[in-house]
Amino acid sequence: MEAADRERPADALLLLGDNFYPDGLEEEELVAQVATNLVRPYCRFVDLSAPRSAEVAQACHRPPGARRPIPILAVLGNHDYRSPESPTLQRKAVPDFIANWNLPKKTIAVREIGEGVSLILFQSMEAVNEPQVLGGLVKAIRSVRGPWRILLCHHPVVPTQPLDEEGELEVRYVREARKRIAKAGVPVQLVVSGHHHSLQIIESSAPGPALQVVSGGGGASLHPIDPLEGQRFVASRHGFARIDLVRRAGSERLVVSLYATRSPWLPAGRAELAARWSVALDGTPRDEGASR
Repeated sequence: MEAADRERPADALLLLGDNFYPDGLEEEELVAQVATNLVRPYCRFVDLSAPRSAEVAQACHRPPGARRPIPILAVLGNHDYRSPESPTLQRKAVPDFIANWNLPKKTIAVREIGEGVSLILFQSMEAVNEPQVLGGLVKAIRSVRGPWRILLCHHPVVPTQPLDEEGELEVRYVREARKRIAKAGVPVQLVVSGHHHSLQIIESSAPGPALQVVSGGGGASLHPIDPLEGQRFVASRHGFARIDLVRRAGSERLVVSLYATRSPWLPAGRAELAARWSVALDGTPRDEGASR
């Protein structure tokens, strides 16, 4: 990620949930977990000017001149709720250590990052448990400046087969979320999510956005690939996604690149481009020919 940022500086770093795996953030381990889960791996991007930054600064091995803090925008995953205090700690305590940490207080929040790109941050785990919160999704999608709209959430909005009681709740969430996205009446060009411990490109059918990206191969153990409708690329590998707004010959496309790495625990090396897809303003997806 550092190498990708040096080549083409990013505007924001997006974390898609399960930020503190596997049992959320705990009060007793607060300093150690912030240092291990955030400051160490994202050292280049963290702003260590917060009131308690000195307590975790030693975990960052880059000198100040080698850092480039950018907004860190996060949503919560299902594992972030396993510790009862975890959601509150992530919202209120983490900013005491990392000044540029931003986890919205509301279930649905909007962030405008310029160049016509609007982000909709959605706490999907709350919708899995309480479907009525999806009612605000229509208003949020309509309210953003756009015209480019990216929905960020932990759970993909893709039909799947329920495997247990939690799976049944996720199926209901997917069904209702897709209805709300379609009801908004304006295009959401891209959904970016985690949850599945893998890298995936999904071309989804209506209702809902045609292009979805799963970038859940961050720092936890890899899982077998779950069958999801519309999979166009799948890899049980660690890695990350990069989103770029690309202008060529008078046209624009959102380009999503999936990069695979050897392992988050091995010494850093260059990431390998595993897949690249794009989406037009009208929501039409396209394989850019890099899938392998």
